[in-house]
This record gives sequence, structure tokens and C-alpha cells, in this order.
Amino acid sequence: MIADISVLLAEQNVAANDLAKSTERVVVMLEENAGAAQSLLELANTLEGKAAQVMGAVEVFKV
Repeated sequence: MIADISVLLAEQNVAANDLAKSTERVVVMLEENAGAAQSLLELANTLEGKAAQVMGAVEVFKV
């Protein structure tokens, strides 16, 4: 009985460690995604500025 409990506790410990590692991986992925989203936002803002510059430059050619 005690041996069975010991085995079950060991298995539970392994499962808890696996869960902790998986959670850490998710956190890392979330941080990477947040960084990528920030980069995309900055790129979108840059592109929006460039588009405005192009529109201003071609506006003089309107008929």
C-alpha cells in the first residue's frame, strides 16, 4: 500500500514537472508572439506613413 502511494506520488511529481515545463514553453511563445505583434505594428505604422508620402507626392498629378 505504501509502495503504491509512493509510486503514485512519483508519477504525480513527473506530471506536475511536465505541466510546469509546458507552461514555461507557452509563456515563452506568448512573449515571442507579443514581440512579433509589436514589430508588425511598427511596420504597419511605417507603411502607413510611406503610403501617405506617396499619396502626397502623386496628388500633384491629379487632373
